[in-house]
Amino acid sequence: MTKRKPVSHVNDTSSIDSDYRHLFSCPEVVRDLLKGYVPGKWLKTVDFSTLIHVNGSYVSEAGKQRHDDVVWRVSIGGRWLWVYIITEFQKKPDQWRALRMMEYVNQLALQITREKKKPDLPEGRIPPILPIVLYNGLQKWNAATDAADCFIEPPGGLEIFKPRLRYLLLDAHRLEMSRTKEIRNFAEAIFRMETNHDNADMFAIIKALANMLRAPEMKSLRRAFNVWVKGLLKRHDQYNRIAETVDGINDIFEEYDMAEAAYANWFDEYEKKGLKEGLKEGLKEGFQKGEAKLLIRQLSRRFGTLPKWAETRVSKAKSAQLEKWADAILDASNLTDVIGAPAKQ
Repeated sequence: MTKRKPVSHVNDTSSIDSDYRHLFSCPEVVRDLLKGYVPGKWLKTVDFSTLIHVNGSYVSEAGKQRHDDVVWRVSIGGRWLWVYIITEFQKKPDQWRALRMMEYVNQLALQITREKKKPDLPEGRIPPILPIVLYNGLQKWNAATDAADCFIEPPGGLEIFKPRLRYLLLDAHRLEMSRTKEIRNFAEAIFRMETNHDNADMFAIIKALANMLRAPEMKSLRRAFNVWVKGLLKRHDQYNRIAETVDGINDIFEEYDMAEAAYANWFDEYEKKGLKEGLKEGLKEGFQKGEAKLLIRQLSRRFGTLPKWAETRVSKAKSAQLEKWADAILDASNLTDVIGAPAKQ
């Protein structure tokens, strides 16, 4: 099996966002996302045949228009639930994402009130809105998922006035996946491919998708997956060795063997030269150094300039330890709460 370095972004994120928006503009993908990754008893009463894709462009009071959102609504017991999906494809978590989600949900709610359609305003109130953030960064998401946590605690007696809005975070690299190789649904296929570091598994998922998308009624979804999978393969190919092959493929689900062979041939070249293991270790080491550098920057912003011993400790830490320290930053009151005290001389 050939392992690859985890890849979570490229410089041209607009192309990635566009590919994802096409995928999550397909009702089958949204249905599987809700059924597979959103908790609650409401799933027992939802009628997924009523899923309606809504125009995701909303105009705020300031006149700023958004075009990168995916908005759906679905009937539950005769009433609508609105689903607001945001893709978050950045190197690191967005500290103020909760505040931005509060703004976007507010824009959607105001748009619903402006349209003044009776089914959309039961009892003269706004229907429930489920905000979802899809994140595929390598660093664990440690930003607030509730807007209230972005504010300092108010003086006693004013707590009830603190703004609140919570969103559902789906962190692709840390979702609970099936332990079997079977692909349960389209949403799981997306997350497993996005976070997969093994070429054999990657192409096994592509083959499984080819069977799932074979029916004529899947033509639109197949087309959206085709564009996304080809883009994903090129993003995972950090040395740009198979881009020309992938670009020359019309339907990846009919000709995946060409892309698979291109991957295999490229790694065979390294294996013959005895460089394959060295390459993998080099990639792993480079990724770990990047994690350490990012954590040092975060610690410096939170606690000020770091002493030499602290920088050295972080720089030498393994990935698992770096991730634990990153999780501890938000709740820590000082540097030693995160990485411990300096060694005694």
